[in-house]
Amino acid sequence: MTDQRRRSRRHRTDWTVRFRFDLAAEWRRARFIDVSWEGAALELHGVRDDEPLDGVIHLELCSGTEVGHTIAIHGWIRHRARTAMGRVLVGIELRRLEFDEMHVLRQLADRRAAV
Repeated sequence: MTDQRRRSRRHRTDWTVRFRFDLAAEWRRARFIDVSWEGAALELHGVRDDEPLDGVIHLELCSGTEVGHTIAIHGWIRHRARTAMGRVLVGIELRRLEFDEMHVLRQLADRRAAV
């Protein structure tokens, strides 16, 4: 995806989050690479070669406002890549964020932009 197609600016990040493809599955570790109000790029850890990288992805991230306070968001995988070095990268679309979810993403992005 090119920058010209994006509706909002991407903010580079390095946030550790947790993800799962199914609500009944165990959480696994991931890293936000960048984020905007409509989407994000993530590096997923512990993904098997036979796992399809499509559909919904559930994320949990620390709000940064309180110790132990997390928010759960979900997105739709739109782009995927498995690198020769074994990294799994996905681009996700975020839709229908609740106000508190949007607020936390804005705070985290603003805090990161100020660094």
